[in-house]
Amino acid sequence: MQFYSGNKLLDRLKDQSFFIVPPAGTWSVIYADENNQPLMNLVVHNSAVAYENNKNILPTTSNILSGTLIVIGPDTFWLKWDMDKKHKLYTGDSLFLEFKSKNLVLSQNYQGKPFNSKASSYYHLWQSKQRFVGGIVDIDLFRLNKSNLPVELIEIKRSRIAINTWQPYLNDKGGYEI
Repeated sequence: MQFYSGNKLLDRLKDQSFFIVPPAGTWSVIYADENNQPLMNLVVHNSAVAYENNKNILPTTSNILSGTLIVIGPDTFWLKWDMDKKHKLYTGDSLFLEFKSKNLVLSQNYQGKPFNSKASSYYHLWQSKQRFVGGIVDIDLFRLNKSNLPVELIEIKRSRIAINTWQPYLNDKGGYEI
């Protein structure tokens, strides 16, 4: 399966000292409750190699549940919550049950908001089939202050619609609020 990769804007910003751009194959994803308050920060790596190369690059949030997920295959993932010592192997179904135990998902095989034109990983495909309690936002960019601490989380929105006629998608309201 072919996944999308790269973004011209992010490619230009990754060399700026006041930004952290997640490296290719690594994503920081924020999951929220029904009121769009963040519940979990999950750093997703598209492979064990991406994990080894990028495991300490992205900041995590200490006041909400945080974890690391490594994509092994189409329906196989390694997951480690920050309070755990090591990763545990999950199938898509057992990952759903794990997320359900943390009050993050409501159901499987969800047919809600239309899917993006392309997926970024097998985890992205898995995620799109779950009905989460609240919104989901992937963080494309972290803006840093003079002390190199994150002060702003930024999600880049892509659109084929001209900027002068673009209107916010109401289905993405939760993402904007998060």
